[in-house]
Amino acid sequence: MTEPFLATLVLSERQHHALLHLKAAGRLTNTDYQRVTGTTKKTATRDLENLIARGVLDRVGKTGRGTYYVLARKGTQRGQRGTEGGGSALRKPPPPSVYIHVRKELPMACRSKILGALLLISPFLTGGRLLALEGMAVAPGEPASWTFYVENDSFLSTDRYYTNGIRLTQSYGADGLPHWAHTTRWMEHLVKRLPRPCAPGWNDGSCSDYEAAWTFGQNLYTPDDIRTSRLIRGQRPYGAWLYYGNVLTVSKGNEQQSLEIDVGAVGGSWAFGEDVQRGWHSFLRSAGNSDLPPDPKGWGNQIKNQPGLQLIYQDRWRLKDFSTESGVRYFDLVPAVSVGLGTVNVQGSVGAMARLGYNLHNEFPEIIPPAPPPAAPPALAQASGRRPAPFLRPAPAPPGRRWEAYLFARADQRYVAYSAFLDGNLRIFGRSPSVEKDPLVTDLQAGAVLGYAHWRASVTYVDRSPEFRGQRGHQNFLSFTLLHRR
Repeated sequence: MTEPFLATLVLSERQHHALLHLKAAGRLTNTDYQRVTGTTKKTATRDLENLIARGVLDRVGKTGRGTYYVLARKGTQRGQRGTEGGGSALRKPPPPSVYIHVRKELPMACRSKILGALLLISPFLTGGRLLALEGMAVAPGEPASWTFYVENDSFLSTDRYYTNGIRLTQSYGADGLPHWAHTTRWMEHLVKRLPRPCAPGWNDGSCSDYEAAWTFGQNLYTPDDIRTSRLIRGQRPYGAWLYYGNVLTVSKGNEQQSLEIDVGAVGGSWAFGEDVQRGWHSFLRSAGNSDLPPDPKGWGNQIKNQPGLQLIYQDRWRLKDFSTESGVRYFDLVPAVSVGLGTVNVQGSVGAMARLGYNLHNEFPEIIPPAPPPAAPPALAQASGRRPAPFLRPAPAPPGRRWEAYLFARADQRYVAYSAFLDGNLRIFGRSPSVEKDPLVTDLQAGAVLGYAHWRASVTYVDRSPEFRGQRGHQNFLSFTLLHRR
């Protein structure tokens, strides 16, 4: 069902949009028609009857609830000025330039209805089988990838300051929200207000893709000396941040915006900081038959328990992009700005990442950090960047290009107005140990990524400038990331 073929049917604009929706979703109901076109039930019924009479659609079921419409399987469309490939109503998927669009002149209420209809596009056929759109590896709203991320200063034989961070993330197929995302409300609310969402499986560079993810993680912070049980004045206090978050990412062309909302606990006992660090150190001593690493004895001086709510907004864009004549990307440059607000920290940052190597994947590098941010995962995104030209969402890389390997470098400048792990608890939660922070923090990173087919792994070296007055020089640590994509 191509654009030229649709033109031969002499369709109204409403019918044109509805048929594109039907091609993507597999079937169409009267309610779907109303939402896609912003029309009334009476008009939707009249338009559908017209398409049935012309042989474009078949009705499945009797009138009433449960009735839906599919493309006619036999015969030719009546009322057309020509035929295409024998006149069958079932055609190959439309070319990449075809997508569901929302006219700018439509009123906001009408646009909201159209956007809401996209959320109802089902990834299932009769019997619960996944809808197999050509070129789509994962159906909209279905689990797409797992990412495990860990960073620790002990990889470089230190054990201080920001000492450990772990994060597990599951992302979902683009252009459809998973079932759990509807219960969060805020994701559904924002998606319905996207100006022009892409149809599932399609992106022409001017529409907006959206993807959802959930994440779970923990960060640990300690002073320089963990062997003493006394409070060390002028040293970073013990603390932990345990959180669960939801991430919504919207991509349009070479720009990508994300909003992450994390909820959890700050402190030690609520965030299980002491339990995790002491248990891990005990395991390492037993496994290595050694006295190292030492048992941390100062968790009695940790910051107080405090509920954590954090919002992280980020905007990034691909500024430069170089590829070979055969289409293999070998370099790109991605600047980014971000803002974090909440009871955990208040901060803003600017930065950029450059990648150089072979067959750089088309997804933006993952730079959505938990708060307060450790070094973010270097290049393993949950959310996809898109090419500016029209294209069908790519299937797994063909043989010969399943490998990717590249080096990357990144620099970030951060201004920290408040950090629970430096300034201590908010006053309503009582006084706690604190230090005089340095509000300007610089992170310099370098690393490598190696990927094959569905797997991708990376290692990152991080150099972080002092975060508080009296800190002994820069802090260095390593991070490792492993991603598996379906």
